[in-house]
Amino acid sequence: LKDIPAFKKLLAQWPTPIVFSGYEVGISLSYPAASVERDYSYVPHHPLAESYQLYQPTPHERPTWDLTSVLYGIMPDRGYFSVSEDGEVTVDEKGMTRFKAKKGGLHRYIMLNELQIARTKEVLVQLSSQPPQTLNK
Repeated sequence: LKDIPAFKKLLAQWPTPIVFSGYEVGISLSYPAASVERDYSYVPHHPLAESYQLYQPTPHERPTWDLTSVLYGIMPDRGYFSVSEDGEVTVDEKGMTRFKAKKGGLHRYIMLNELQIARTKEVLVQLSSQPPQTLNK
């Protein structure tokens, strides 16, 4: 975390529910290198594939923290993730977060089981690499 006091303030004052995607979610669901090498070749220089290769050439598989957050945000009820009970997230002075169950709490976090990992990886690859559709006029 870059600004721990700001995050503490957000946690204390945000008026609506927040669903967190923790480190363990992104690290357990890595984006397949084979998709980067294969699925973005519909254009000669795809910015996602090129940035992936510039960051670290394949065959590495990158954790999906951002992708899982976006997927939950746009499709929360499709069964890609399980969600924790209500609770409260706090952050310490070093930026470590802690979740404590609390009835009526505004915070929850997403979780993945083995079946969800396989299913979610498939949909992330399909949605992320889908070529844009051309309009036939």
